[in-house]
Amino acid sequence: MATRLPFTGVFEVITVYLQKGTLWKSGIHQGIDLRSTNKKVYSICNGIVERAGYDNGGFGNYVRIKEDGTENRIYLAHLDKIYVKVGERVTYTTVVGLMGNTGNSTTPHTHVEIREFKNGVAVKKLNPANYMGIPNKKGTYNSKDYQIPNTNANYAANKAYSGVSIVEALQEINIDSSYENRKRIAILNGINNYTGTASQNTLLLNLVKNGKLKV
Repeated sequence: MATRLPFTGVFEVITVYLQKGTLWKSGIHQGIDLRSTNKKVYSICNGIVERAGYDNGGFGNYVRIKEDGTENRIYLAHLDKIYVKVGERVTYTTVVGLMGNTGNSTTPHTHVEIREFKNGVAVKKLNPANYMGIPNKKGTYNSKDYQIPNTNANYAANKAYSGVSIVEALQEINIDSSYENRKRIAILNGINNYTGTASQNTLLLNLVKNGKLKV
């Protein structure tokens, strides 16, 4: 079993997504900060490493990963050490580095940031808490409560979604919600005769709310 989290075991959320403060040039925290006594930092997706090195803009030692099946880029920053190279394929179980305090950082932690790209250009920031399926709230959590069943496939999670629309639930985590893509996703999840009925959409919605929707 794996997770969409950079740590295994007990971890803390110490700075939430969109928290306001003077530490950041924009005045708003664009990611989420986590820390753990287990300093190994794992990839939170399946994908290809696009960048691995030092960033003078604030990230310090960081890794950027192009997620399989989307144009999302995952940033894991302030690392003490980097264990992967550009072009390397990673999965949820790949250790990409060690938690650190490099760059614009005041305490050891891992900054997780997700950006949506189009035509090679970042167009917006995404909520990393929703992506990882954890609360966007300071506190202590355990990775065992956020497991996904298979590291060889991408799984979508939107545990924070409280509505009843699979379209909205997918849009919130930046997954194409068109009928054709929902049909493709349905087949991946064992619904071979998908026509968009309410019962079929409810099945998909339950899967994504539980972090078990193959995409």
